[in-house]
Amino acid sequence: MNAIAVETSGTYLSFAILKNGRIAAKLFLDAGWNHENIFWRRFPPALKKTGLRLNNLDFLAATTGPGRFTGVRLGLSIINTWAGLHQTPVFAPSVGDLMAWSCGGPSRLLRVVAFSGAYVAAEESRLKAYPALEDLFAKKAPGKTVTALYYVQENLKEKTVALAKQFGFNPKEEIPSAERLLSMALAAAKTDRRWIKPPQLPKPIYLKNTWNAPTRRK
Repeated sequence: MNAIAVETSGTYLSFAILKNGRIAAKLFLDAGWNHENIFWRRFPPALKKTGLRLNNLDFLAATTGPGRFTGVRLGLSIINTWAGLHQTPVFAPSVGDLMAWSCGGPSRLLRVVAFSGAYVAAEESRLKAYPALEDLFAKKAPGKTVTALYYVQENLKEKTVALAKQFGFNPKEEIPSAERLLSMALAAAKTDRRWIKPPQLPKPIYLKNTWNAPTRRK
């Protein structure tokens, strides 16, 4: 099994290259706001070293958001370009889905993603944006949900942890990674709705803090 995953939804950048069922190359780092430059400097030599080519992959993978507008767009545009050129299937879960999967599933998990002025809560497969972090936690007082996974920009970490504790959650930082994305794809059933085959391609989820529901770009 050969595959490539790219994850750029937040401040972190990661990619992972699977060759014959094993991770042959990977990168995971805090890219700040320099994702594109770092990716194109580090990915091509890593791919060349593995000996793989983009036209002999079994699948590609990327998250659809929510997250930083430019970050989500970058990861998906890279993957969609390759998928369209080579007719390669794409596994495309949301950032919240990947966060939950990394921690054993969505049960009893609230996932909080906050970038670019959008504060988003995910429970199971539902996404909702809030005007402020305070509103998000106040309206999600724990019932069955007790753990709050969060992936937020640096200047919101301390506030996120404090609010989570104030409203009765157990906060835990969960940074999505391309390596975990590959693992999630390999474990997913072939009928999973997050598998998308060309000519269809995954579309980004863009959320604004004034919206009550995710809107997909047409």
